[in-house]
Amino acid sequence: MKMVSPDNCKVLALVVNGEIITNTERSWKCTYEKCNKSFKVRSKLERHRITHTKSRPFKCPVPNCEKTYKRLDHLQIHAVVHGQDPKPFKCEVEGCESSFSIKHHLKRHKKEIHETERIYKECGSTFTQDYLLRKHMTIHTKKKPYPCEDEGCEKSFSSSTKLRMHKRVHFDQNRWRCAFQGCEQEFSKINELHTHIRNDHEAICELCNKKLKDMKALRRHMITHNPDRILFPCDWKDCEKHYYSKKAVYAHVRAVHQNDRRFDCHVPGCGMSFTYKKVMDNHIKNIHEHPRSRKIRKLNKDDKINRNVTEIEHLTGFGYYDS
Repeated sequence: MKMVSPDNCKVLALVVNGEIITNTERSWKCTYEKCNKSFKVRSKLERHRITHTKSRPFKCPVPNCEKTYKRLDHLQIHAVVHGQDPKPFKCEVEGCESSFSIKHHLKRHKKEIHETERIYKECGSTFTQDYLLRKHMTIHTKKKPYPCEDEGCEKSFSSSTKLRMHKRVHFDQNRWRCAFQGCEQEFSKINELHTHIRNDHEAICELCNKKLKDMKALRRHMITHNPDRILFPCDWKDCEKHYYSKKAVYAHVRAVHQNDRRFDCHVPGCGMSFTYKKVMDNHIKNIHEHPRSRKIRKLNKDDKINRNVTEIEHLTGFGYYDS
C-alpha cells in the first residue's frame, strides 16, 4: 500500500492489493456567510479563507519594495521584476528540465514521476502516476470509484473530473464567485470563473498595466521590466536580434535564417508552408475552414505594397490587410 500524508494528499483513491479505496470527503468547510466551498485538506481551506479578508500575508522581501499579495504564486510572479528566478527549484534528474516555484512541488514531482512505478497485477501495465492507474483499473473492474456524497444522490463516476462536473447540479446556478476585492461577479461554471480571473485580474502587469493573454504570458512579460535581464543574441552573421529566451532565438533562426517551412498546407491550390505545425493548423482553421472577414494575400514579388515584411509575417507566411 502506498502511504500518503493526509495534508499533502491529492489522491482521491488509493490502490490496495488491486482494489480501489475511495477518499473523496471534503471535511474542511468554509464558515463564511454564503460561501459553500469545502476542501479535502486544511491547507487549501486556509488559503481560501484569505480571499474573504483584506489580509495580504505574502510580502516582497526585497528592501524598499512594499508590494504584498494574497497568494504565494502572485508574489513569485512579482519576483521576476527583481531578477529572481520564479522557479528556482530544478529537477536534477538527467534529461528532465522541469522546475518549480516551491520545493515541495519539486519533491512531489520526483516522487511521482521519477521514483514510483505503479503496476496493475491483472494485466501487468505500469503507470507513473496514481490517477493513470485508477483510470486504467476502471477498464477491468467496471467500478466507478468517485461517488457523489450529496444526500439522496446515488450516482458515481469513473473520474474526479466527471464527479466535479456532476456536482454542479446540486448547487445554485451562480455558485462560483470571484474573490478579488471589489469584484462581485458570479458564474455558473468554474471554467467561466477562471476565464474571468485570467482576463480581468491576474493577467495584468502591475508595473505598466499591460493586459496579457494568461498567467504564462504575464510571467514572460515581467522579465522585460527587469533591468538586469539576460538577452540571448542571434549568432548568425550580421544579425543583431536579441531575445529573452534561447527558445525564441531558435524559433527566429529556423523561420528567418534557415527558412525552414516543413509544414505544407494540404488544401488544394493553397501552396502555403509554415515553420511550425501549430501555425499551419491555425492557418487552415482561420483561412480555409472559418474564413475571416478581411482580405488575406500571400506576400510575393508581384505584390505592389510599399512596405517591408514584418518578422511576424515572415514567421507565419502571410500578411493581413483590412478590406
